[in-house]
Formats: sequence, structure tokens, C-alpha cells
Amino acid sequence: MIAAVVLVLACVICQPGHVLADTGLADTDVDLFTSGDDAAARLAFEARLATTPDDATALYYLGRLTPQDGKAARHFERLLEVAPDHALADDALLALAESAYASPMGLFITARRLYRRLLDHHPQSEHRDLALYRLGKTFLITEQPDSAVAYFAQVGGSAASDLRSFARLSAAEALMMAGGDSDPPASAPVYPFDTSEPAKAPDERPESGDSAYWIQAGAFRREAGAKALAERLRIAKLSVERWRNARGLIVLRVGPFENREEAVRIVHHLKDVEHIDAMVIAP
Repeated sequence: MIAAVVLVLACVICQPGHVLADTGLADTDVDLFTSGDDAAARLAFEARLATTPDDATALYYLGRLTPQDGKAARHFERLLEVAPDHALADDALLALAESAYASPMGLFITARRLYRRLLDHHPQSEHRDLALYRLGKTFLITEQPDSAVAYFAQVGGSAASDLRSFARLSAAEALMMAGGDSDPPASAPVYPFDTSEPAKAPDERPESGDSAYWIQAGAFRREAGAKALAERLRIAKLSVERWRNARGLIVLRVGPFENREEAVRIVHHLKDVEHIDAMVIAP
């Protein structure tokens, strides 16, 4: 589920216009997609592939219209095979990389390879800074701080931008991991959490009657998946509680928050920056 959401979120980041760069002509099938008529757009692009199996534009948009990760990936991979220099090739690469990055299986090596491919083959892509940031995060998560710092340092944009700020915060985390002294930059985002307290054990259910807002970040059957996500949340400077629900799932939640607005802000960060499919839990 998380990875499926990532393909959607990645596409929000890379919204191409209605005019195709390789033809210069308006594409009415793309207009169907951008207008929100997914069913009609899917039929139109499937018809195009039936007559022209290597139609790069149809492959790309069918990838975006396909909720199943495996099937979506096949469309993107076919596009990159038949039209590696197409105007949408970097968008397809980003979608594949983001899906691997957010996979509950922890496919960080695969994500790393795809982000690097994007940078190597599309050095002028508008997704360059995001790819550099994600590369840094993969090295931070796998405890390779020197490589993480090198990538975070390359993230451009204005000093006040969210991505640049998060890159600086993550670089400070990597330096501390490497044993160096580093203070978080003054412009870095600050979360109202005390991360010094240990997380609750999986079988300890949160107290009832809690009047605060919480964020549910994930639910897992296996310890490995819960542990991987908990580490990503820790690196994002968020405190985590975990407990086992009546169905036997290990549930991870972040908080507490005194008001819904703050909880929603963190959910937006988790979805847009960390690509974690989170939701607010009302008291």
C-alpha cells in the first residue's frame, strides 16, 4: 500500500503539461487524464498501445493510472527501454525510484541505483534535488554517514526551501552518526518531540481516553517491517509508539499533538517528503 501511494505522490511532484515536448502538439488523451477522467484516459491509452505498442506517452500515463506497483513498473520500464530520451523518461525513473524507496521491504539499494540513473541520464531534470536528497537518505538509513553527507551537500534550491532545510538537518544527523560534532542548522524544521524516551513495547496498548491527536504511520504483521519504518521515523526526528492491535498487527503511531493542525502538518511532511502513508487519528 505504501509503495502504491508513492507512485501517486511521485507523479504529483512531476506534473507534465498537456503539450508533449516531442511533438509540440496538444494531446487530448493527456487532457482526459489531467481532467480527472481516469477511466476514459485508461481506455484511450490502452487503445493507443494496441495499435502502437511502444507509444512512450501511453506507457507513461498507463503507469500512472495503474494502482498495482508491479504492473505500473512494467509500463515505466518499457518506456525507458524503448524511449530512454523521451521528455517523460525522468518522470518514469522517479516513479520507479520512489516506489522502491518507500517499499516496506526496504529496497534502498534498488532505489539508489534508480536515483543515480536519473542523475546520470537526466542531469538537467527538475527532479535532481529530490534524487540527491533521497540518495542521502538511503545512505543515512543504511548507516553510511559519509556518503549521506556528500549527497545532502549537493541539494540545491533556496536556503529557506523545505527540501534544502531537511537536507541540512539530515546532514547534521549523518555527521553525528559519524562521530563528529554538529548542531542542527537554525533554519531546519523543528519537531515538538522528546526522542530520548524509549518506544512502548509491541504488546503495550496506548492508554484509553487519550485526548490528544496522533498519527498512525503504519501497521505490520512482521517485526522487520515495523522496525524499518520506526527507524525511518526516528531519522526524521519523530518519536514513535508501537503496540499490537486485536488483529495481531504491530501499529506505529507518532505524537501526541495538542491540535489537529499540527498533526496534519506532520502528515503532509511524512507523505510529501518522507513518502510514508500516514493519517491523523482523532482523540
